[in-house]
Amino acid sequence: MSLLKNDFKLECRQAKGMGKQKFSIEFKLEVIGKYEMGTCGYKKLAKMYGLSRDTVRSWVLNPKLNPKKNSEEETTEQ
Repeated sequence: MSLLKNDFKLECRQAKGMGKQKFSIEFKLEVIGKYEMGTCGYKKLAKMYGLSRDTVRSWVLNPKLNPKKNSEEETTEQ
């Protein structure tokens, strides 16, 4: 692929906002809280907040953001 094509793809990604974005802890906790309420799944939350399904899933399963989820998994494994 030529350098020109690579530059064009990079510009397109940046224009679409596909770069690595930082979110506040408060925002992540809001998304996790909605998931914990049980009314929304990963896909629905991702669509609501303009995120990827995998991003929502990783936040929910992250023990640093969601210690409750981590402790539930430990009790079911024992």
